[in-house]
Amino acid sequence: MKYVYVDNNATTAIAPEVLGVMQPYLTSDYFNPSSMYDAARSSAEAIESARITVASCLGDIDPDQIIFTGSATESNNAALFGTVLANPERAMSSPQ
Repeated sequence: MKYVYVDNNATTAIAPEVLGVMQPYLTSDYFNPSSMYDAARSSAEAIESARITVASCLGDIDPDQIIFTGSATESNNAALFGTVLANPERAMSSPQ
């Protein structure tokens, strides 16, 4: 019987090329990029490099505008709070 996975909304297999790039950060360079010790510097640099890469792929975007999140809930909250902060006059208005 052939198995077909249809729950990619919940989780998705890592593409081989992504796994290859991420392998060091999953096995040996897994340090907290916000930490101040030297070993964490490579993780922080990798995130900043990824931020620059994503920004360049999106066109004329400042890398500081790229936010990486750890979960769907965190992403949703960032989007909702960002929308409210960008439009405070509409935050308390009633739907039309």
